[in-house]
Amino acid sequence: MVEEMCHILKHGGPDDEGIYACEEHPLVLGHRRLSLIDLSSCGHQPMSYANGRYVISFNGEIYNYLQLKNELRQAGSLFQTHSDTEVILAAFDAWGIDSFKRLNGMFAFAIWDNVDAKLYLVRDPSGIKPLYYAVTEEGVSFASEIRAFRPIPYLREENAVWPVYLMAYGHLPEPVSILKKVQPLTKGSFVCYDSRSRDFTKGYFKKYHFAEKYGNKEEVIVQIKDSLYQSVKRHLIADAPLGVFLSGGLDSSIIALLASRDKQSDLNTLSLYFEDHAFSEKKYQDMLLEQMACKRNQYLLKEEDFDENLPRILQAMDQPSCDGINTWFISRYAKENGLKAVLSGIGGDELYGGYPSFGRIGKANLLEKLPATLLKSGKFAALKSLKRLGYLSLGGAAGKYLFLRGQFIPHEIAQHLDVSEEQVWNILKEAPYCEDISQLSAGNQVSWIESNLFMQNQLLRDGDVMSMAHGIEIRVPFLDTEFIDLSMQIQSGIKYAGRPKQLLIDSFKDILPEPIWNRPKMGFSFPFKKWLANSEYVKDIVKPGSTDYRRFAKGNMHWSQFLSLMLIKNYRCANTSEAKVIHTSGQSFNKRSNIENHKVSAKKKKAKSVLFLTLRTFSSTGGIEKVSKVAGKALYEIGQETGGNLTIYSMYDGQQEVDKRYFPESIFTGFSINKLKFMVRCMRKGVKHDVVILSHVNLLLPGYLVKLLSPNTMIVLIAHGIEVWERLGDIKKFMLNQCEQVLAVSQYTAETLQHVNNVPAHKLQVLNNCLDPFLEPPLHEEKSEHFLNKYGFNNEDTILMTLTRLAARERYKGYDIVIQSLQMLRLTLPGLKYLIVGKYDEKEKQRLDTMIEKAGLNGQVTFAGFVPDEELAIHFNLADIYIMPSEKEGFGIVFIEAMYYNKPVIAGNKDGSVDALLNGRLGLLVNPQSLDEVTAAITDITSCKEKYLPDQQLLMDHFSYSTYKTKWKEILENI
Repeated sequence: MVEEMCHILKHGGPDDEGIYACEEHPLVLGHRRLSLIDLSSCGHQPMSYANGRYVISFNGEIYNYLQLKNELRQAGSLFQTHSDTEVILAAFDAWGIDSFKRLNGMFAFAIWDNVDAKLYLVRDPSGIKPLYYAVTEEGVSFASEIRAFRPIPYLREENAVWPVYLMAYGHLPEPVSILKKVQPLTKGSFVCYDSRSRDFTKGYFKKYHFAEKYGNKEEVIVQIKDSLYQSVKRHLIADAPLGVFLSGGLDSSIIALLASRDKQSDLNTLSLYFEDHAFSEKKYQDMLLEQMACKRNQYLLKEEDFDENLPRILQAMDQPSCDGINTWFISRYAKENGLKAVLSGIGGDELYGGYPSFGRIGKANLLEKLPATLLKSGKFAALKSLKRLGYLSLGGAAGKYLFLRGQFIPHEIAQHLDVSEEQVWNILKEAPYCEDISQLSAGNQVSWIESNLFMQNQLLRDGDVMSMAHGIEIRVPFLDTEFIDLSMQIQSGIKYAGRPKQLLIDSFKDILPEPIWNRPKMGFSFPFKKWLANSEYVKDIVKPGSTDYRRFAKGNMHWSQFLSLMLIKNYRCANTSEAKVIHTSGQSFNKRSNIENHKVSAKKKKAKSVLFLTLRTFSSTGGIEKVSKVAGKALYEIGQETGGNLTIYSMYDGQQEVDKRYFPESIFTGFSINKLKFMVRCMRKGVKHDVVILSHVNLLLPGYLVKLLSPNTMIVLIAHGIEVWERLGDIKKFMLNQCEQVLAVSQYTAETLQHVNNVPAHKLQVLNNCLDPFLEPPLHEEKSEHFLNKYGFNNEDTILMTLTRLAARERYKGYDIVIQSLQMLRLTLPGLKYLIVGKYDEKEKQRLDTMIEKAGLNGQVTFAGFVPDEELAIHFNLADIYIMPSEKEGFGIVFIEAMYYNKPVIAGNKDGSVDALLNGRLGLLVNPQSLDEVTAAITDITSCKEKYLPDQQLLMDHFSYSTYKTKWKEILENI
């Protein structure tokens, strides 16, 4: 069995194999070697010491082995090799288990004591090197990867709950593994198995602790510079060629620059870049390489490379995880260059505040004090970050981690795995065990969480398994024992002050080019969304017709979530025909049985009948009408799926005006402004329905009358913007408060309703608008020559665009201040043009024409007038920037339309536009009354348009029709 285990792990140790069998005791040790120190046969393992008393199988590197060797020599130890492996044995012989804490390196090893008949398993304090083990009636088994346990029949049983953890965390948090009886050894610990008594004991030799000790910034900077440099020097010890991963980010740049001080021309750098500039960091890599005398190796990674190698990558994963694909490729290139080990920048973000979570922990600490029932109600929220509120009810570090980084919420996990939500919650309470971090500073809390959960379980584990797939060792200087000890003793007020990783930046500003640190964090990622969606291999696993694939392809599911679902399907297909799930009592039962216990306990939801009342749906083209059409479509489809029914009444539309793409004519009735008939029919019909939805505040009266006649009928109001921002009359306010729920299209509208019209918070829910599913697709072509000529533009012009109605009574759209900005910018940006699209009344047009003439902007500002829907894509394609610094937008559907057409967006920061731009994550928010801010925003985008292009994945995650429909479904289920 051990020989077969070694064969399975050959990829990670391609240079040599060894087997040791103890005749007296039932023990076999196996080893696959990756030669880095003492490349001769003297480094062969398993290695024995002290006349065969001790035998070791060791994976990793000991960076202070030369210092330990000198100390041991002086104490009388003898050495026959130049390897660090022998130093571990000599240290154990001299100091016993106290030797473990003196090792500075990354390691996982087994030491067998032939005299005492004891086996010790040991893992480094940062958990860089993996070590999995199982203790059963048959004895102890261990290996570096989970796949190595396959030859052992009694360890093959699957851990049935691992898919729950994968969907929640995006990885399997220790001690969870895919095998029921196998777990990872805790970092910084050792276990001892006495083969005679069969006793099993566990102990810790090193735990890192935070201490608010060092508070002088200048002194701390000196310590950081020296400590990290010494760490890099130690990590360069090898008798085989080494390299450095150089992504172009801050951490890898620092490591590469420090390494080049010593290695200089002998240093190899490895970098990936992409044709898609949104993901490529080549220009930053080039900046660094210009000041480093080293061997540069840059690789253009193309989609066809990804597609060709994806099956091999998934096979190399060992355990399912949503990371490591990038490491697989860079390690392959390292192998092709003859390298054996590569330095990585992992650890800088975790130790010095490089993630967004460091800025969000304050909110998490406040929110976790709310009642659990309130937190769990976050699953009904529109924003993904709010959906994860429920995770805070778990308490402690795990709850905060899942709130900050979780993939799917328990409600979604339960639906996908066909179990009850209660089961999911109970499973997630079982693991991982996390120590109490409540007494730490907020910054140190996040540092602990990111180091012990994200870095430990995802970055390090995936980095190791993906690099070892090519026989490459990843070394991490930021996780050097001495450097971690220093970093964790720096006072939080210094360590996390300023921008992310400011202290690290200040420590190495003298060697770092400014563009490396003075830019937004990108991370080390691929164009995953596009590549996964195009992959035929992926389509074989997750069928294109499936709901999951459609949601992903439409942008309603993040690529990492989709990858989790794909990995579950792929693993089950490859490893079992009977997918199982664990019941909370510990019993397992077949998923194919549809979880009978779940069926019994689940609350059965009755399909609902809905009456949807609108003012206008098809007879006008405004934003509220767009909402009515798309909401009608969503409600109709939900009814078809759940067995419910929908009736739509429109006060102003005629019957002939139905667009059948949204819903069939048979469910729609237009009353052509016959208000009395509309009211009577609403009352007669409304009392027969479970829910009446009002698309506008002016429909409160029919809703209230239905409520009088039928108290059990639920009334829901959609609140848009300005019509509910002002104080309502007493009667209207009274009717408003009879509604069971008010759906505000933006947070601004919700807050205004609460403060101005006293709507109780528990009745309010934000339901952001969405993109029309029938919006024309973006054009992938040059600007239309016909329309450029029509408007007097040319291809060299930078065109600003606003799409809105121009009316004398609605002068809050912001086009005035844009025209003023053009006047300020006409000398510095003479090619700047402004296209205003939309209907206008003559009075407003005359006012603007006068304004333009006085400003000397004739020929720079053009009015397109009304543009039909089929020409919208063409006009957005003309634009370089969409701008509308409005002050009174309820939400601003046009903003998400502009971003759908991949235009940088400038919007006002005082209304519902904030929701449409996700508080600045999708575009620039400016004070709509500040000419300087508007002008600066235009200047910034024109100087670097690519930097401000909207994140399409983020856009679709929040504002796709599919996301909108899902929210409606949850609203109807829970009302």
